Amino acid sequence: MSVKPDEALQKSDLIYNQKRLVMISQALHNMEIQAKTFLDEFESSNDYKVYRIAFRQFQFSHKLKDFVKFQVCNLADRETSYYRAKQFTICYNKIQNYDHFKKLMKYNLTLLYDEVRANINWSDCSQLACMKIRGLNISQLCKNGDKECIRNEILEQLEKTETCKGVF
Repeated sequence: MSVKPDEALQKSDLIYNQKRLVMISQALHNMEIQAKTFLDEFESSNDYKVYRIAFRQFQFSHKLKDFVKFQVCNLADRETSYYRAKQFTICYNKIQNYDHFKKLMKYNLTLLYDEVRANINWSDCSQLACMKIRGLNISQLCKNGDKECIRNEILEQLEKTETCKGVF
């Protein structure tokens, strides 16, 4: 089945319509501003105060902006990624609301806390699974500790790591 030149031109105009691109750009910009506003709000919350006090015990006292990064992600990407370099990324185009943002922050801060307090062996899949289980339970990304949700999240996350691919 071939596409007629007029149809192809109409489709390309829709995709590359300047007004549409400006609207998308503005929407992404607004999402980024909202994410930074959420970060400021979280930094003054009681939730973050608990982490800040815990981090100080290990001489780790940085501003959230030093280790939280924001970016636009593809639809297939996870909404957040934690990196070994004591930083994490949150996809600002996937933040649903402040409550969702708070859960993402608590999940990642729990992983960061585990990294700060312990000598993490990044090739030990069971240790990584334990960190992620703690993060999911504390953040309540899986409602009411839903074991099936936790199991699925852990398997999905660990399958994407080089060292744990095919282990579970």
